[in-house]
Amino acid sequence: MKKLGKTILLLLLLVAVGGGGFILGHNMETEPVQKASEATDADERIMKNLDLYRKTIKSDYLFSYKPEDLETGIYKGLFWGLKDPYSEYYTPEEYQRLVEDTSGKFAGVGLVITAGEDNLITVVSPIANTPAARAGIKAGDKIIEVDGVTYTGQDLQEATDKMRGDPQTPVELTVQRVIQGKTQTSHARIIREMIKVDTVISKMLPDDIGYLQLTSFDEETATDFEKAWKELEKQGAKRFVLDLRNNPGGLLDTCEDIADLLLGKATIVTTVNNKGQEEKSESDEKHFTEPITVLANGGSASASEILLGALRDNKRAKSIGETTFGKGIVQQIYPLGDNGKDGGFKLTMAEYLTPNGEKIHGKGITPDIVVKAPDNAKGIGPDFLEEDPQLKRAIEEVKGL
Repeated sequence: MKKLGKTILLLLLLVAVGGGGFILGHNMETEPVQKASEATDADERIMKNLDLYRKTIKSDYLFSYKPEDLETGIYKGLFWGLKDPYSEYYTPEEYQRLVEDTSGKFAGVGLVITAGEDNLITVVSPIANTPAARAGIKAGDKIIEVDGVTYTGQDLQEATDKMRGDPQTPVELTVQRVIQGKTQTSHARIIREMIKVDTVISKMLPDDIGYLQLTSFDEETATDFEKAWKELEKQGAKRFVLDLRNNPGGLLDTCEDIADLLLGKATIVTTVNNKGQEEKSESDEKHFTEPITVLANGGSASASEILLGALRDNKRAKSIGETTFGKGIVQQIYPLGDNGKDGGFKLTMAEYLTPNGEKIHGKGITPDIVVKAPDNAKGIGPDFLEEDPQLKRAIEEVKGL
């Protein structure tokens, strides 16, 4: 299978940044550094103004301040000027937290959040079987306050830090949700826990149907997925339901490996950079051949949408559910210094297309069969089958394949 270079795209599985797709650990030397002699008039003007502002602050500012905070503010402001909620600068402490988040184990409430286009902190999805999921928080909800303090998308990192804490300690979230066109506000008191994500959940259903839920895409997910599939085959599964609902994304390599298990020789995804250069990822001929239906909803983002698009466009699976989140751009993380000891920054540098060439950023993927989930459902999946019309329809459809 052809990979997208040797890069890794991931979505942090925490109350954390963005709705998916990062390349981590890129070498900073891929672009030539501008020589001092090549500085533009704009560069000179910026440096002159910065020198003036800093001297004036040092001379006239009333209150005390730390010079290093001014430096941090300059870097953060540079990325803020892009007006892109997915591009930002990280201090050394923030960068180390970013790296730690990839471990898949953390203390918090169990939300994947992003800075929305409305500059409000938006829930991409609650992580399955976590305090936030049990509290009823859903994809698309807006986190307005944490412990009574108001935060916006610009304060995403601060809000993230506030929602973290020691296990068994409480945090109160003020949540806004649009119901039938009206914005409603509620408060949720949540007890933090150590969050460990089980990325593959499998179960044998009646009528020889195997059920596989993917909660995210981490380093072990493809291996666990293949094992679970084969185990369900041993139990007699002759057709499968793949559940990607509320899956916020993860490692692209893992997504590609799973797509390779399910597709014959086909295109999985195409990425396009700012120069219009395209790079395709393709699967080989060897794959599982049983019929599949796939479930998705508004909490399905990034790598989930890549897998969904690959299965749909290659006519490998019939899709059921609701329109996905719509995260079709990719961020690259650049560490500064040795292993990020001096911080780092994240920059949007590519977008991805489904095999048919469809751009999904900001609009998502609408499944073949649209089935709306009830607002008052206590949960999804086989344990809540009677109140999960999406899963019911997926089972009904796969029986006919």
